[in-house]
Amino acid sequence: GTPTPEPFTLELLHFTDQEANAATIDNIDNLSGVLNALREEDLGNDGEVDNTLTLSSGDAIIPGLFFDASEAVFGSAGIADIQIQNELGVQAIALGNHEFDLGTGLLAGLIDGSATGGFTDPLFNGTDLEGADFGGAMFPYLSANLDFSTDANLAPLAVEGGQDTATLENVVTSSSVSDVNGELVGIVGATVPTIRAISSPGADLGILPEDFDSNPTPEQLDALAAVLQSEVDALLAANPSLNKVILLSHMQQISIEQELAARLTDVDIIVAGGSNTRLFDDNDRARDGDSDQGQYPIMVENAGGTTTAVVNTDGNYKYVGRLVVDFDEDGHIIADSYDETVSGAYATDDAGVAALGAENLIDAEVDAITDAIQAEIVATESNVFGVSDVFLNGNRSGTFTEEDPDGVRTQETNLGNLTADANLAYANQMIADNNLGDAVVVSIKNGGGIRANIGEIVVPAGGTEAIRLPNSQVLDENNQVVKPTGGISQNDIATTLAFNNGLTLLDITKTELVDFLEGAISALPGNASGGFPQISGLKFSFDETQQEGSHVKTEAESDWSDATTSQGVPRIAGNTRSWKKQGRILPKASRAPLLTPSFQTSGLQSCERIHFCSLQPLFSFLPSFFSFFFLSLSSFFFSFFCFFLSFFPSFSFFLSFSFSSFLPSFPSFLPCFFLSFFLFFSFLFFLSFFLSFFLSF
Repeated sequence: GTPTPEPFTLELLHFTDQEANAATIDNIDNLSGVLNALREEDLGNDGEVDNTLTLSSGDAIIPGLFFDASEAVFGSAGIADIQIQNELGVQAIALGNHEFDLGTGLLAGLIDGSATGGFTDPLFNGTDLEGADFGGAMFPYLSANLDFSTDANLAPLAVEGGQDTATLENVVTSSSVSDVNGELVGIVGATVPTIRAISSPGADLGILPEDFDSNPTPEQLDALAAVLQSEVDALLAANPSLNKVILLSHMQQISIEQELAARLTDVDIIVAGGSNTRLFDDNDRARDGDSDQGQYPIMVENAGGTTTAVVNTDGNYKYVGRLVVDFDEDGHIIADSYDETVSGAYATDDAGVAALGAENLIDAEVDAITDAIQAEIVATESNVFGVSDVFLNGNRSGTFTEEDPDGVRTQETNLGNLTADANLAYANQMIADNNLGDAVVVSIKNGGGIRANIGEIVVPAGGTEAIRLPNSQVLDENNQVVKPTGGISQNDIATTLAFNNGLTLLDITKTELVDFLEGAISALPGNASGGFPQISGLKFSFDETQQEGSHVKTEAESDWSDATTSQGVPRIAGNTRSWKKQGRILPKASRAPLLTPSFQTSGLQSCERIHFCSLQPLFSFLPSFFSFFFLSLSSFFFSFFCFFLSFFPSFSFFLSFSFSSFLPSFPSFLPCFFLSFFLFFSFLFFLSFFLSFFLSF
């Protein structure tokens, strides 16, 4: 009879949710060693090249310290993350939600290589990257349920699905086909349809199905499965010899991938993503502190009556998943071929590296990338000023609803309070140390001077919405803590308070302060203004729906009964970078008791009623001051000239004679004439000097 064909053995190496951060640097290096060690093994000890694919189901990048450090080290944020995937030999990656966190423009630049940068750091000397320019993603990004054609940034990168994976670089597409030693394997990508709710892809990117909840209904799951099945069917139709398909699925919940497995036909393996589910078989070793969250792999009967293997590992480069299975001649998984001594989750800690003898297999280019990034992180994060156990909210604007905590330009936030409190404490310390008089009562910080959060916004593994956390811990190359969990570094402060505004003191009446607050909130509710006040030492409420001049509630004044200077007015402080009034730039006040940022009065429509010097300082009178000042000087010098001529008749006679040569009627009583001028302009001099001095105040 006809001999039974030998089964095709596939080795799938996979990892997902790489999401590099300061704490994952050792994991990245170690993963490269583990990956290389597994590739070097001869499966079956047959001396033949193994049928290996290396794939990821998304979130290869995430904004944060690691991501941002690339700008200083390589020229553009995110270069290190993408180049690490190149060096690890990843052949295709599904688009996850974090790829879109900073918009499609930045993502497109990283994929096509237009993000400027290169590898000129001396750490790359002697490596394959020495002196090289960044070339973008040397692999395709995949998603079958996204329509790239409607997005201006990604449309130029989009190509038709089903092309040879090995030829696809710097592109986005729905699927690809890999030739694995003569056997074709289809690869399809899928992205969680709720990415608009948990990321920032913009309004133009097409997402299918349009109706999909974070906890999808059976009908919504059916709709998503139909979109993906259409792509699978197209691959099979275009490639008659292809009978093995892998779905790279980033659904945030492994339960969704299991539901998809049961609804799809001709999909043999699903690499789940976004849930960071730690699946282990009975022969696997979990890293210290990691729990076992399920059996590796999850075998699901699919809609075609055959088996689909669902696999997943934890993220942050903590594990390499290895699935080695046989396929029959029809391209179906032979479930019994799974061997726990070969397949499973391989930990990338030091013990995992040692178990595989991979200490010398760490990729030199990966090591150089992580060393360069770590040096930058340590340099910018090691000067720690304090610790917060909560997320400090510096988001510029929110929805202006009761449930929304965002908006340093629309409402009170904890970071706004902290910065205003800090200004108040500093001002009073300086007053006490230098005997500058009465203490400051109120500090006002303009919301526009707060430029960033201090903390992290993340969608946790398996999460359906973002959560806000304090800063994560930062370690150096020796695993020593550079910045503790919740630490606030000099880098955080410089990023958040980027303008480094100075402070100024003002003496202001209660009525004037209400006028100030009216102007500061006048942009609401229609606009978010940088002049919105973040306040310390004062409570006030406002109704933005009222007419101008009636926004601020009068109970604000009740907090100041004892908060006055010896002159009976509150002493207030704030930034003094520049005061703005009707388009005129006004500098710091020369005498001023409100502590406020120097940018604070940019919204004061009611300044006309405020007469203290900080809002009407010297430069507001520059035209009149300089007019009188120069008139004074002119008067002085002309008077002196007249005085000189009055006492030197010969000189005066000479001048008269000179003039008479072309003005015969020039008067001969010139000395008396000059003396009268001297008296007149002397009077003008003293009058002008007095006026210029008086008006400067």
